[in-house]
Amino acid sequence: DPQLGAVVGCGLGGAQADVIGDVVNRLAPLSPSTAHAMIEATRARAALDDDSVDRLADTLVRVGRLVADHPEIDELDLNPVIVSAAGCWVTDAVARVQPPERFNPALRRLE
Repeated sequence: DPQLGAVVGCGLGGAQADVIGDVVNRLAPLSPSTAHAMIEATRARAALDDDSVDRLADTLVRVGRLVADHPEIDELDLNPVIVSAAGCWVTDAVARVQPPERFNPALRRLE
């Protein structure tokens, strides 16, 4: 977001994602509790066991740190992300990199 900086979204993916509107957005970086809360607020939660939620939350925290640390990442779309017993697997990723826009850090707040 040009005003607030990096934002991370989590929700069901695929072609129906826009129709379903099942996306939760939070400012990056994410705390583990915020990442868990994001997942709990989505319909995708119903398909995940507790261990899968933990693995996906860890991935969200890492992605949040990546985009917060690298403001030149203008867009990063990871879809789909497959959660398995071995971890999270990103099977398709699209990134757009450009010179970062300035944002006002005073507008950000942590939850």
